[in-house]
This record gives sequence, C-alpha cells and structure tokens, in this order.
Amino acid sequence: EAAEAERERALARAEAAEAARAETLAATAVAQARAKLAEERAARAEHQAAARIAVAEAERDLLREELSVHKARIDDLRAQLEAARAEAAELRERAVSAELRSAPAAPDANQP
Repeated sequence: EAAEAERERALARAEAAEAARAETLAATAVAQARAKLAEERAARAEHQAAARIAVAEAERDLLREELSVHKARIDDLRAQLEAARAEAAELRERAVSAELRSAPAAPDANQP
C-alpha cells in the first residue's frame, strides 16, 4: 500500500511537471508569436517611414529646383531693372543736352 501511494504521488508529480511543461511551451509559443508580430509591425513601420522619407526628399529636391528657378528669374529681373535704369539715365542726359542745345543763347550781361 505504501508503495502504491508513493507511485501515485510520483505519477501525480510527473503529471504536474508535464502540465507545467505544456503551460511553459504554450506561453513560449504565445511570446514567440507576439515577438514575430512586433517584428512584422516594426518592419512595416520602418518601410512606411522610409517611403515617407523618400517622398519628403523628393519634395525637398523639387522645392530646391523651384527655388533655383525663382532665384534665376529674380537675377534676370534685377539685370533688366539695372539696364532700364541705365537707359533712363542716358535718356535723361540726352534730353538735358538737347534742351541746352535748343535753348536760345542768353545775352551776355558784359556786352554793350
């Protein structure tokens, strides 16, 4: 009887150990599945971030190109403005010269 009781206790311990082992295996499987899911989410997030970065870089490059075009246009307009100012100054000088040439000579106050 004592041997039978000991054998039943040993069997109960073995069953408990097997149940604990099965529980540990299940918990490990759940943890592994969660880890795999987390890795997949991280990879997806990384891919999406890389795509957003690529789009932002393309937009930045486009804006830089547009800025360069606008700067060139401003430089061109400045050059045109400077040329127009120079032409206006030359025309003013010509107008003054023409006016001086066409004005009647003022009588000299020293002549009798």
